[in-house]
Formats: sequence, structure tokens, C-alpha cells
Amino acid sequence: MTQQQKISVKGSQPAKVASSQRYIFLLLRSCSAFDVCAAVEALKDANRTSDDIAYDWVFVSDDGSPCLTSGGIELPVECDLFDLKHRDTLLVFGGEAFAQAATPKVLSWLRKQARIGVTIGGISSGVHTLLKAGVLPNEGITTHWNYRSVLQEQFEDIDIGRALYSLNGNRFTCAGGLATVDLMLHLIARDNGAETATWVADNLVCSAPRSASQEQTISQCSRIGDRNTKVSEAVDIMLDTLETPISPSQIADEVGISTRQLERLFNRHMNVSPKVYYMRLRIEKARMMLLQTNLKTIEVAIACGFNSPSHFSKIYRKHFGMSPYRERGFHGGMDNERSEP
Repeated sequence: MTQQQKISVKGSQPAKVASSQRYIFLLLRSCSAFDVCAAVEALKDANRTSDDIAYDWVFVSDDGSPCLTSGGIELPVECDLFDLKHRDTLLVFGGEAFAQAATPKVLSWLRKQARIGVTIGGISSGVHTLLKAGVLPNEGITTHWNYRSVLQEQFEDIDIGRALYSLNGNRFTCAGGLATVDLMLHLIARDNGAETATWVADNLVCSAPRSASQEQTISQCSRIGDRNTKVSEAVDIMLDTLETPISPSQIADEVGISTRQLERLFNRHMNVSPKVYYMRLRIEKARMMLLQTNLKTIEVAIACGFNSPSHFSKIYRKHFGMSPYRERGFHGGMDNERSEP
């Protein structure tokens, strides 16, 4: 960070920050500009609490080229991959194209930095790249709810949770989005004290940062603004049973209402029946797995609760206008598993 980036602030501020800390931001293709900016803004505001530079940061990409984010914003980088120092902190920012971003070059570089002893963290689907590189522990891992089921299928022996962020020694993972701010505030408090982190939170108009133990709000109905607790509970049950679907009557029993009442609530708040909504969740998960993993189509079908490949193909075509094989770019023998290599 140049001297021009340092900002002086008048008024009441926390005491002097402890020492300089360098962050390396690895921007993987299609990463979220929001996640990157959230981390930078938190560090930048921490720097404003002292005449000394508390934090420095460097943007890198796998080849030194600018990173085109998921929102179409091009973020410049300072260089390509280079050897870090033991006391550096590496943040890996991933996006929708996380499968393609985990190149052999990136994976090899991450393993080398891990051997050096660098502190490493993954944001959103950047967690996938770290798991692929084998530099994360087998527990205490989280990621964005949108990627959780896909990663769980790929890394069956690793328990991937739903926390906002998780720290395990010199490794940490984060769901991304606003949780990136929560994580950065925690790291700032750890390194430079709660007073500094509180000042940064207030400056970001984030007066109540959330703790690592708090889970993500992943309920589908919460995301569209619905406040009915029974619908929310039912959707959470659906999300937990995508691989082994249960009947609407079983879901109704678990949330403590009748099947008819569950249907009325879904029609009122979600504009579809529980059965249709459940199927939508399963088929959307299937599409993400097809596009972002190398699993065979039959494996994707089973992971989403379809025991018959032909039934899966029929439902998939109904929802997306093409068969799962054509979705992946295979054009010969559309509904024949043998057409897929």
C-alpha cells in the first residue's frame, strides 16, 4: 500500500495499532467484487486508527491478468503468484467458476505456501480451491450455503458447516458476502484489540458484528422476505434431505402441522405447492453439480434424490429446456449415459 492510501482522521480514535500485517488477496476468476471490497475496506479503516500502517495488501491472480468479477467489474492486480513470507496472510476469493479456477498451477502454489507456514483463508467458493489443494483441516470448515452441498458431495470425508466463518489454527473459511465483514472484524480484534475492531465496525455502520458461531440465514423463504416460521422450518428440512427426499406429510409432521395446512402456507407464501418447491430445490442443486463438478450424470441424479436416470433427464428438460447431457455440452445420444465420457 502506498503512502497515498494512508488516511489520517481527526477526532476520537482507538490507541495505536500493534504492528504491520501483510495480506495477499488471490483473486480467482468470477470472484465477488463485494467480498474483496469488504475485506479491503475493513483493513483500510483499521489503518485510519493509527499514524503507523497497520495493514498492507497485495492483489494477485494466477497469471497477473486483471480479474473479471461475477458482476462484470474488472479488478486490476499487482502481479502473478509469488513466494510469500511466513507471517503473511493469504485470502483466496472464489466465485461461480470455482471448478475452472482450481488449476494445477494455483493448487501447487497453495501447497507451497502452506508448507512455508502462511496463514490461509478461503472466502465463499475459494474454500473449494483450498480443499482441492488439501491445505484445510477435515473439520471446522464453512462456505456459502449456495456451494455447500456441491462441496460436500466432492469432499465426503470433510464436514462442511453453515457458520458465517470458521477459524481453525492458521486456517479460516468464510461464507462471503456480509460475513466477510464479520470475519475481518474478528481478525482485526484478534490482532489489534476489540477497541480497534469496534471503531472499524462503527465506521462501516456495522455496530453489531456477528460471531463465528452464528449460522448463515440459508432458508429460502427468508431470502425472499417471508416470515412464516413453519414455512421456514419446512424449507430447512427440504434442504437437509435433497439426497433422500421425504413426503410432504412427513415434513408436515416434523414442523407440527397438517399436510393440508403445509400446502396452504406454501401456496400463500411461496406461490407453489410443497412438492413443486421441493423438486425445484433438488433440480437446481443438480444443475449446479453438473456445471461445477466432474461427477457423472448418474451420480448427480442420485445425489439429488433421483433413482432413475431417465426420470432425472425428463424433469431436468422440463425445468431448463435441455437434457443434463446437453447442459454439459454432450450432444450425441442425449439421454444415454454411455454418451458421456
